[in-house]
Amino acid sequence: MPTPSTSAKNKSKDILLESGTNELEVLVFEVGGQRFGVNVAKVREVILHVDAIPTPGQADTVKGVIRLRGSVLTVVDLHKQLNRIPKLEDENEWRIIVTEFNGVTAAFEVEVVDSIYRLSWEDIRPVPDSGANGHTAVTGMAEVGEELIMMLDFESIYDTITNNDSHAKAAAVNTMGVDRSKPRIWLAEDSSFIRASIEKMIRDSGFEQFTAYRNGQEAWEAFAEAVKNNSPLPDVLISDIEMPQMDGLHLCKKVKDNPATSKIKVVLYSSLITAETRHKGIEVGADQQFNKPNLEDVVHTIDEWMAQAAADTQAA
Repeated sequence: MPTPSTSAKNKSKDILLESGTNELEVLVFEVGGQRFGVNVAKVREVILHVDAIPTPGQADTVKGVIRLRGSVLTVVDLHKQLNRIPKLEDENEWRIIVTEFNGVTAAFEVEVVDSIYRLSWEDIRPVPDSGANGHTAVTGMAEVGEELIMMLDFESIYDTITNNDSHAKAAAVNTMGVDRSKPRIWLAEDSSFIRASIEKMIRDSGFEQFTAYRNGQEAWEAFAEAVKNNSPLPDVLISDIEMPQMDGLHLCKKVKDNPATSKIKVVLYSSLITAETRHKGIEVGADQQFNKPNLEDVVHTIDEWMAQAAADTQAA
């Protein structure tokens, strides 16, 4: 049963002190009478309504910009973005959720901020892949008591508004001259759009053995099946952190805690990775961590691991 937490300010001191528990905190808010949620790990703060200053050429779903403690933030009007009619007519009573992800700080205008709820990722139901280009504003459906709350993908919304296809990457140059056809790479990523973007870049870079899974649970079941049948395991696992059913931290911990899979290199690749949160990956045994969309760094790290493995084999 999910339980409300007391304050967003205490989020880093609450359940998230322990890594790999497959838990998260969800900030629930309302837009046009509909309740939505966002992972608290992406929320910097919630502030009172501030009149935004319109800017020339801004998208229809952007209210403008505001100044907050020396920074200029774009304010997204979630009513227009989600095609919701406001129920609370007085905008001065609305709230602004200030977020941080992928190194970007942005603001999203909502009507009501409800509370923070502690959930398991098992309480988040995946949504079917949708949209012509794979983009969707909803990442999952959270079970909060008897209610289903739509989890919004603020990153996808922001990228759509700013026309920023940050995940589309050209092939990575093979500066070390390693044989990229040999390593087996598995990916756990819930976004169909990002999953396809990563696969294209990885394959264009010369990696031939690549398998993708839609969340940590699917990936772990594949690990278990491979171990059971004595089938080939991956050399490298690339994993997102935020995923329905099982998050990347919990997946990494399970991989590293199992003697049959503990030697597999794990890269956490997520918008949640910051200087303040990096310790979480370290605690669950991740070999490397990169903030999205720095996929080239992931590829070059794999090259380094493969070159070192080849050198060790030659030396032996």
